[in-house]
Amino acid sequence: MNISKTSIAILAGGNSVRFGSDKTLIKLNGKSIIQYIIDEFVDSKNIYIIAKDYEKFKHLSIPVVIDKYKEQSPLAGIITALENIPDELLFIVSADMPFVKKSILMILLDNLDKNTDIILPIINGKIYTLTGVYRRNVKDSLEYYYNKGVYKILDAFKDLRVKKLDEKFFIDSNISLYSFININNWTEYKNAERILKKNNKRI
Repeated sequence: MNISKTSIAILAGGNSVRFGSDKTLIKLNGKSIIQYIIDEFVDSKNIYIIAKDYEKFKHLSIPVVIDKYKEQSPLAGIITALENIPDELLFIVSADMPFVKKSILMILLDNLDKNTDIILPIINGKIYTLTGVYRRNVKDSLEYYYNKGVYKILDAFKDLRVKKLDEKFFIDSNISLYSFININNWTEYKNAERILKKNNKRI
């Protein structure tokens, strides 16, 4: 699969309740968490931020698409992204993953076949629904379940063909599992700081 024909959507619609402030804009080694992701994918032709608040992210270098769905849910962010992409494939990435790598997307694309609608990593038993590749044509199915009040992402996959890649695929490609770290609270933020320091500010 061609990465140049894949849109990138950074989901930044959460309320950061556990963090106490907008975690995506908190500085980590002098740079906001979301900026790490933008910098990693800046060469992509079509890259967007999906958010509820345009003003919060308008200073960044990429377009902001407003999630207008009433119910706050990452599923709504995915549907919004699928509605607005020009490409057949969409890479969803959560805005709280500063160490995510383009090479993860490459592996997902390499293992995406014609019988798969969605392909996701599964790391240490956790399915990363917000670090996966989605075909654009899954939008109607996801929206159907959302409109029925299903807001949990995995529950909306009932009619879709989902493929999961375990950590072996990524480890064998020399991708650090640090790439899958989410920062949800200050403890995880401090851990990310330690990881950067330990690895000479490189992951």
